[in-house]
Amino acid sequence: MDSEVDPHFGRTIGFVLFDTETGSSTYLDNSAHQDLSQGAGIQTAQMIVEVGTEVLITGQIGPKASQVLSRTRIKSYICTSGTVQEAIQALENNSL
Repeated sequence: MDSEVDPHFGRTIGFVLFDTETGSSTYLDNSAHQDLSQGAGIQTAQMIVEVGTEVLITGQIGPKASQVLSRTRIKSYICTSGTVQEAIQALENNSL
């Protein structure tokens, strides 16, 4: 929760999955997609969809990953600085 938000969606090392109902968090590893020469954003977006994400707070999302996410009900917010905890607080305060 104290880690900085990574400004790169498809090439981030991982995601913090936060359950707003229980306050618990888990880590979702994205290292398999980090070094892809092409398609990192698309593969990462598909992984995010598959785990049942409802809200995504991340840095910049590329056009192909955006296309994948736009076909879902996932609400996406851009946050390029601060910690994961600060990003969650910003979402809760409607300031993203």
